[in-house]
Amino acid sequence: MRNIVTYENASRVRWQRERGIVVDVQGARMSSGMIPRSNIDDNEASISASVPYYPGRDELWVGTGVVNGEVDDREMVHPMAEGAEAYYVYESGDTASIRAGSSLIRLRELRVRPRKVAWNVVVGSLWFDEDRGTLVRAAFRFAAPFDFWLNLRDIDSSAAKELADNIPRVMRPLLLDVRGQMQAVTLEYALYAGRFWLPRARYAEGMIQISFARLPYRLEESFRYDAVNGTDSLAGMPPIVVPPVVPLTMEGQQKRDSIRAVQRARRDSVSKGLIPDSRAADPACDTSAFYTDIRYASDGLTPVLTRVPCDRRRLATSAALPPDQAPDTADLFGSKAREELVAQVMAMNVQPLFAPQRPTVHVGTGLFRYNRVEGLSLGAAVRQQLGAGYATGVTGRLGVADLIPNFALEFTRTDLRHTWALTSYRELAGASDDNPLSVGSSVGALLFGRDEGYYYRRAGVSLSYTSSPLSSGAQTGWRLFAERQQLASTNATWSLGRPMRDSNITVLRAGYAGLSFDGSRTIGSAVGRGLLTSAVQLEGAVTDADARSGYGRATMQLALTRSVGAFSAALNLSGGGSLGQLPAQRMWYLGGTHTLPGLSFGTAGGDAFWLARAELSRGVPLFRPVVFADLGWAGSRDSWQRGYRPLGDVGIGLRALDGLVRFNVARALYPVSRTRLSVSLERKF
Repeated sequence: MRNIVTYENASRVRWQRERGIVVDVQGARMSSGMIPRSNIDDNEASISASVPYYPGRDELWVGTGVVNGEVDDREMVHPMAEGAEAYYVYESGDTASIRAGSSLIRLRELRVRPRKVAWNVVVGSLWFDEDRGTLVRAAFRFAAPFDFWLNLRDIDSSAAKELADNIPRVMRPLLLDVRGQMQAVTLEYALYAGRFWLPRARYAEGMIQISFARLPYRLEESFRYDAVNGTDSLAGMPPIVVPPVVPLTMEGQQKRDSIRAVQRARRDSVSKGLIPDSRAADPACDTSAFYTDIRYASDGLTPVLTRVPCDRRRLATSAALPPDQAPDTADLFGSKAREELVAQVMAMNVQPLFAPQRPTVHVGTGLFRYNRVEGLSLGAAVRQQLGAGYATGVTGRLGVADLIPNFALEFTRTDLRHTWALTSYRELAGASDDNPLSVGSSVGALLFGRDEGYYYRRAGVSLSYTSSPLSSGAQTGWRLFAERQQLASTNATWSLGRPMRDSNITVLRAGYAGLSFDGSRTIGSAVGRGLLTSAVQLEGAVTDADARSGYGRATMQLALTRSVGAFSAALNLSGGGSLGQLPAQRMWYLGGTHTLPGLSFGTAGGDAFWLARAELSRGVPLFRPVVFADLGWAGSRDSWQRGYRPLGDVGIGLRALDGLVRFNVARALYPVSRTRLSVSLERKF
């Protein structure tokens, strides 16, 4: 998991009913796993602050931010809105008592479950003060992902069509499948002055999926109150008046253009060193130490005045900000304190009611692939939410070259952290652990004629389980399978580059039954102390090809990354061994962009292997030149300790997007001597 951007803000917020809200931004900084903080232009960083309270603000935090008295199913269906009983069922839960001075405060839990699975309803737990009827604690998640195109058409078909028409044609295939889900929200309130429940901490995490890319996000807010319903310096301040919006006329456009011209001129002067970079590119900073932004809050009634110092450099180093932490390890408010709340809404027994919904059809770049067995393979998926955590789906695909239909019929149950799946399938599978049927491998096969995989066909059933905590770097899973495996003939060699080689491994038709296990864990940070990523794969199976035959195999991978200043070093180690008679489709193969880029895929193979890579790079993770060297061996496990010369290569390259995209020019050292250019996507290590 790679950090894209982290934004931190500390502000002082004051509110009085007669005047409005005044926000003084005291600290702000933006950092990225792709670009160091020192390289981010703070003058262009968005300055925003969260207002904990204003009259009419929705206590559940998400949605429009304003209490809606009646249900509107085009947005989040608030469980406390009038008419919400048509969308939810309610159950009284636990009770608790809190002693506040001489008063005893009684709390009661209300459990909320949707009547059907939908993107705009929530499932979870709400705690209320019995006497005041005020929300004091909440933990919930949305019942289903938001399918961008499907749900947007339901909400506003004309807006969906207009947006689709404005997307460049070259980008449309990448945006066929866009989904997102807020997977856990926790809210904690505290009692002030014995009367007012105000937010103390708010947390949300979820996932956005764009085609084959998965983008997790996390949002944390914490509030501290110096005074509630007390006196403050706003007493002598006149009411805040929001200026009228400049109409979109030629005169108004000219005014905006003149402001942009001043901003561009100041940015150009700063970049050329003509004036010091100490003030924001805003005309107001020519006459004041700060500039202001005045607008209404989400309710459209409460005016908000935000003041930002013109010297943005002071904001990034402000003592009001939390301690400077690496962006992918920062935990500002303590994950342990909220684990109990998150566990309440991420449990298998906390689900919507069982109510099957209409099936939906999905297509996307993840269902298109290209290889020398199928040629161009096209696929589509039909999914149906059943409720109570259950879902079913069928994925079908057909290769243009082999015309052999493939399918996978899946029945799942999930609470978003733990997923059980029962699957029946007939499919093409890759022999190597690096998935040769991924989008990245398909691009290499289509453009350059490098289909880096051996293939076989399998048909059977499997029962699998995966555990993937949202905020944790650990993932585990296992798969119990019974299937029949057989040879896959090559049928296509055409590509835009050179023809693909017409070869494949020989696979005997046989039945296999076994169990596999996968686990991975990430510790630390690539900034500072280092990032350690580990993965282990175990698999064992018996076969009906021979009464005495069967196999076991194990793979271990370690990747250590350490950055010091502009330099970054990485050491990757992996190895594997086996027991019994390992079939050709479960052996390890070296060569190609995922192992030794200076050599062709399948240069060496066997029932044991080891591989080592060292990298040294300089620059920012967004684009980083690198030098590397690889050593590896694959062959018979009985001879791995004997004298031999390992395969090797050295090279230079470019890493883009923190290594997600890699360009290599590698010189093979053994067993051949040649130079090879390669491009790889989605490499794990």
